[in-house]
Amino acid sequence: MSGRGGRPPKEMTFFLPNVTGDSPVPRARELIGALRAGRAEIGTDLLTGSVEVRFYFDPELLAQARAWLIARGIPFEIDYL
Repeated sequence: MSGRGGRPPKEMTFFLPNVTGDSPVPRARELIGALRAGRAEIGTDLLTGSVEVRFYFDPELLAQARAWLIARGIPFEIDYL
């Protein structure tokens, strides 16, 4: 796992697709609240309705976020910057 150019990542982005027709924004807000992550940004793709949630990279936060999403059956992808 590395960011751009082989450096350690500075940020991690979770992509929550709009697969049910319901906006994933409430799930993104729940994720941020459950992690008590402090700084996070939410962005919405206006064409697809999918959401991205961006955090500063932290291995522990990464593990917690993945576990939270998997436990709730929420589909997601992760990218590192």
